[in-house]
Amino acid sequence: MKKINYIFIVLILLAINIGAGPGASLAASNHAAAALLNDMGPFYPIDSTTSVAASAKGVFLIDLSRDGAIKQLGQGQALDVQTLTNPGKVILLTAGTGNTLEKHVYNADGQELGTTRYPIHAPTGGKVKWAAPAAKVNERIMVQEGNQFTLYSNTGKPVVKYDAEIKPKSSYEFVNIVDWDFSAYPYLAIKYEGQRIMAEDFFVHIVNLYSKSVTKAPMLEIDQQLQINSLGQLHVWNSYSYEEIMPPNATQPDPGAAQSFYSLFSLSTGKKLADHQRVFTRVDGGAELGGWNTQLAGDTVFVQDLATEQWSLFPANGQKAIAADLTGVAKGARFLGFDRTTGTVYFLTQAEGEELQVSKVKIN
Repeated sequence: MKKINYIFIVLILLAINIGAGPGASLAASNHAAAALLNDMGPFYPIDSTTSVAASAKGVFLIDLSRDGAIKQLGQGQALDVQTLTNPGKVILLTAGTGNTLEKHVYNADGQELGTTRYPIHAPTGGKVKWAAPAAKVNERIMVQEGNQFTLYSNTGKPVVKYDAEIKPKSSYEFVNIVDWDFSAYPYLAIKYEGQRIMAEDFFVHIVNLYSKSVTKAPMLEIDQQLQINSLGQLHVWNSYSYEEIMPPNATQPDPGAAQSFYSLFSLSTGKKLADHQRVFTRVDGGAELGGWNTQLAGDTVFVQDLATEQWSLFPANGQKAIAADLTGVAKGARFLGFDRTTGTVYFLTQAEGEELQVSKVKIN
């Protein structure tokens, strides 16, 4: 079978034996709920063993602590996914009747608690983000259409508008918005792609919507992923494969230098709060030239050296590794999360010719 890569569709119901030892695998069942997981995207944790995975095919609640079930929340694609703790809840935004936005609230067991309809139209080809109530401010909804961002109150009244267009510099033919995140006013994080001859650069801007000031996050301009956490901080992480054929003028990391694979930024200052770096092995002339794969689940960063298959875990907000240079996890594994209370790391894996399964690894 093909290894897990980018987007894949699986039919699984996971049966978890809590008493299993380190490295025990959790086999899939034929009586399964449909699940689609994005190999490179983040999970949205509710607690250390319960997360939400979002994809173009649906939103799925993953429970590793009880029966390991993967349960679909709602039907079809959600426009936005947010998770809350104490008590655990899942917030989904969808397009309802008349293409207006709807908020669906689920508890940590996947039971729907209620639905709210907003007098706001879902954007065509754009994105939306729900922002939780804060202090004396009610919930708000950020809507992107092209380069235009509009922040709405829950009554549908526009609160703030921002034009995020960047005029192409002399080195770029086009500059496009490819991703963004928003959690609370006034900070917005935007990932841009600058297109030039046979190459693309990726860069992240932190925007203060109140002052309209913009801070560029300092990093190598390869493809990045971003996510704002519940503390109002910005996660930015990247992955890279040296085996990809790149034009000479494309931005490429120096294989002999330490690479910054994950950074945590202050939204208010734009400065780095944490930065994880290391040198990743490159095998010249080999079938696999190496590189690295970085994944984020909650406040834990997973990174794997693609040449050696050694992997490490780091806290998002600290420099000291939780575990370093471990083996036994094949390339293509999906990092599901880390339970600090039990020292258990969860992965979604698929060995050659075998069923997709969840594996758990105990670390000291």
